[in-house]
Amino acid sequence: MNPETPTYGIVLADDNTVMVEALAEVLGRSETVEVCATGGGGCDAIILARAFQPRVLVVSATSDTPPFGALVRLTAQFSPRTRVVATTHLVAVHDEDKQPLLNDGAWAVESLNQPLSRFLKVVEDIAVSSRRPRRPHPPQRNKPTGPVSPRELEVLELLVVGKTNAAIARELSISTGTVKRHVVNLYTKLGVSSRVAATRQGAALGLIDLGTYSRTGTTGDGHSS
Repeated sequence: MNPETPTYGIVLADDNTVMVEALAEVLGRSETVEVCATGGGGCDAIILARAFQPRVLVVSATSDTPPFGALVRLTAQFSPRTRVVATTHLVAVHDEDKQPLLNDGAWAVESLNQPLSRFLKVVEDIAVSSRRPRRPHPPQRNKPTGPVSPRELEVLELLVVGKTNAAIARELSISTGTVKRHVVNLYTKLGVSSRVAATRQGAALGLIDLGTYSRTGTTGDGHSS
């Protein structure tokens, strides 16, 4: 790598370890970008983006912990200059496939079923581009209606790291029915209608620190502990 050539940091995150290693090897040939970290999924992506502040974050569009839209918003919060590239295994990526991800704030949506040399060129072009990043549409929030109880806060903390109702019940030694009741109460009090919205509203109100829960709620392989 030419020491006089500016390089841009890249973070790769995907549950498919083989794919991550292949992409890292290809991107390692570049004189424009440099892989500074790799991870196993959505939570890893957020943690690594916060730690390394990369120019580009390449992450699977199928991330569901957290969902892709929340992942982009958290990345923008912790690493505002990072450009998120969503990857998909679709052979052909049509506009109807791209648009929801672009609306969530993805810089680009790229198929992994393309020559890796072309993928490298795409990432390099994104890294050096002077175009301003696309910002995600702000989530619609309703006004909270009441204080969150300590038990409801415990449930919210576990929702943040992707725990299912059954897993929350086991961890708190309560029934799944009780967990469902707490979740409904949380939705009502936070003025939301989904787990993702509850997470965002909880962070906005200072009830939770998303960075802390992302770090402590995952194991090394990117799965919930």
